[in-house]
Amino acid sequence: MIITDLTQDDTHFDSFLKLIKESYDSNHKLKDNYKYILETYDDYEAFILLIDDQNPVAFCGLQKFYNNSLRTFSRYYLSQKYRFYNGNRFLESSQYILPWSIDFAKKKNYSYLFASFQSNYKRSRVMNIFLDNANKYTSENWERLESLQNTCKNNLDKPECWQHVIRCTLKENEKWNLISQKK
Repeated sequence: MIITDLTQDDTHFDSFLKLIKESYDSNHKLKDNYKYILETYDDYEAFILLIDDQNPVAFCGLQKFYNNSLRTFSRYYLSQKYRFYNGNRFLESSQYILPWSIDFAKKKNYSYLFASFQSNYKRSRVMNIFLDNANKYTSENWERLESLQNTCKNNLDKPECWQHVIRCTLKENEKWNLISQKK
């Protein structure tokens, strides 16, 4: 498996287009998230494509939050060919994407790397698998934050903006700037 950053290298752009077309044609419940990806992927700090022997596997963005945080797995899409819902297979790509994301975040001097999951979908099982994978495939200590976090730049009114977050701290004594939901 290889990872390429599409904001820096368009060598595999045709594979990216193939995967985007698949996302448009899918019945995936978040398929509207991919509607404008061709117009917006270049706005991310990085937008990566995971490739397995010339086959596109997954794509996702690394998105800057405030000055010190970076979200990975933003607009994550996994090809139908690699999508198996039994056990851990759905997030198997995390063993490649997470270490790459950590290296990128450290090089860019971020304090936090996190992934978020919409709270209006049942995500507890997926979050636990993701957390286990994050701690298994990286040398960082990942944690699940107790309260929901606002991931829409302080748009407090939209339910989909309040998300479950799994985070690792890359630099100690730095302020976490996302807003936590009051219980």
